Amino acid sequence: MKCDWSDCFDKLENGEIDIMGDISYSDERAQKMLFSDEPMGEEKYILYADLSNMDIGMSDFKFMDGKRVGALMDTEPEIMLTEWENKNGIHTEHVNVNNDNDVEKKLANHEIDAFVFYS
Repeated sequence: MKCDWSDCFDKLENGEIDIMGDISYSDERAQKMLFSDEPMGEEKYILYADLSNMDIGMSDFKFMDGKRVGALMDTEPEIMLTEWENKNGIHTEHVNVNNDNDVEKKLANHEIDAFVFYS
């Protein structure tokens, strides 16, 4: 069945399709659907930064306090960013980005200092 991710997810939830891949596990989702014992893959969430901003470093995460981080809101990368912030005692401003072109534009206009992406 051809559909985009959100349409397919809705179809899975209402029983129109039986199996779908590429769904991240969450306790909430596990109450509604079954997950395989073995993962189908691994995702890495990467924080990219504008290196022209010289106060950004790699060893001390406190440099991220107060930075503006682009993320597609309410997606797994943004959720993982929030968890990482909580774990490291950091607070950033999350700025919605829609796609790669939007990220490039917001970096060039200094509207964001970094962005989170998954691979």
